[in-house]
Amino acid sequence: MLQRVQGGVADFEPLIRFHTFADSSINLTAVLRVREFTAQFVVKHEFIKALASAYAAEGIVIPFPIRALNLEQEGVRLPLPGP
Repeated sequence: MLQRVQGGVADFEPLIRFHTFADSSINLTAVLRVREFTAQFVVKHEFIKALASAYAAEGIVIPFPIRALNLEQEGVRLPLPGP
């Protein structure tokens, strides 16, 4: 990807570092190199698009976080529907 995106450093080998177990994911950091500070925006943009395409091709789905609400807690009151 760095070879084809203007502003990317073509001979830099990107680094992937996993760093966090989150609620619904394992988070990572991707290190890419650009020639100028402002090139980072288009390189990030193209990287995320390429990553999304690769995930789709492999059938990988990014789940939405799910939260359960306990409405029976003391002090929680919701208006009842109706007139």
